[in-house]
Amino acid sequence: PEDEFAFWSNCFGKGVDGDLVRAVNDAFSAISEGYGGGLERHDWSELDELVEATHDALHAAWSARGARRDAVYPQARMAHVFDVIGGALSRCVQKKLGARALWTDAFAELRAELASAAELCARWARTCEELSEGYWRGLDGHPWDGPPHVDGFTRKLGERLDEIVRLRTAHEELARLLDRTSPDRQSVGELFQPF
Repeated sequence: PEDEFAFWSNCFGKGVDGDLVRAVNDAFSAISEGYGGGLERHDWSELDELVEATHDALHAAWSARGARRDAVYPQARMAHVFDVIGGALSRCVQKKLGARALWTDAFAELRAELASAAELCARWARTCEELSEGYWRGLDGHPWDGPPHVDGFTRKLGERLDEIVRLRTAHEELARLLDRTSPDRQSVGELFQPF
């Protein structure tokens, strides 16, 4: 997303409406620092706050108007920004969880991290749809045309993380139910070896 932020801060006097540039640049200045320097440096609650701030910044950028009537944030460009931000968030989730053995690390320690990562992905996917379908669909002067934007990759990543939590929870419950001396009891390593 830093490239998009830089574009708007560097396009004064380059044929783009100055009022629009100023308004979009102001909107993005609220979040540009959060995306700079790598998202992995943030903890999960900071990432959640960044997604909330990004929602507000993207709404402000989309709602920005230039001096000319047709000077608005282009829809194709916004769809690209949705995908770029979703990609950055997904890579961040993958990097933060990449050091963990999702199937064999102690689940008590891993559960909250997996749940936070899944919620972050789901929240971003909802943000894209809420803005493009709810907020902007009927926006006077600059409505979103066509179907709502869907960030399929980020949504699927969140769903997969939810699935891992469900499987690990079921395993934990089954392990508690089995008698420790039962010959049918298998270790976590044996049960998740195929993964």
